[in-house]
Amino acid sequence: MKNVKTTMIASAIALSCGAGNVLADSWTILQTTNLNGSTTHTLTQNANSTASGTTNSVQAINNINLNTTDGVINTGSTQTVNMADNLTFDQDSAGNNNIQAGNNAVTLTVTGLTQSLAANATSTTIKFEQGVTSATGTGNVQAINRVKATTVTSLSQSLTGSALTLDFDQANGADENIQAGNLIDASTVGDSLSTTAGNVTQTITVLNANMTQDSTAQSLQASNALITASGSGVGHITQTFTVDSLGMTQSGADGSVESGNYVGVKIN
Repeated sequence: MKNVKTTMIASAIALSCGAGNVLADSWTILQTTNLNGSTTHTLTQNANSTASGTTNSVQAINNINLNTTDGVINTGSTQTVNMADNLTFDQDSAGNNNIQAGNNAVTLTVTGLTQSLAANATSTTIKFEQGVTSATGTGNVQAINRVKATTVTSLSQSLTGSALTLDFDQANGADENIQAGNLIDASTVGDSLSTTAGNVTQTITVLNANMTQDSTAQSLQASNALITASGSGVGHITQTFTVDSLGMTQSGADGSVESGNYVGVKIN
């Protein structure tokens, strides 16, 4: 039986307005989810369904979605997932431009955010599946920790598990898709990260990591990934990937990328 505990604490500045109080889009947010029990927790978007493909949709264990015009995630904000067993992200036969994440944050500015997933069991696996059993669409994203913001001042993303295996699998024409452990999307012209060393970090420490791309085009698999805008952007990032056993396999891939650490433009 699945045992999931979620807590969230949020605070915001209240502005006085004619008809009453309106919350400003500036938040300090604490989100924690504990995935307990000996079972596989699964996020599924249109897997093996006869319905039309799911599009432009989001599934996330912890999710922050602020106004991208003036939203601010304040210093001291956290998103935390603790897991005791397996976790699967499934986008088989999904449509286009969908997102699945453990911790997901979308805003204009991140002044201080810590995203983390800790796997505490003696043997656990996190699986990412795109098009494994049936074809999926384009522009889909799967990540443990994901941030999309225009300005990032301070951000820490981490994924740890001494007995954790990461399995990344793209197949059957899963084209122009992304799978990542830690992901920062700064792909819009003008997006920037702090230029101070140590302010933006991505860290993964696991037992095993396996990446497989079978008949995909212009897709990306990476443990740590920063997606930048073409010809613009500024910042400093530290990426650390520690693993005992790493396997990368490409078969019939066309213009696709597998990488432990990745910084660069979207490849599609």
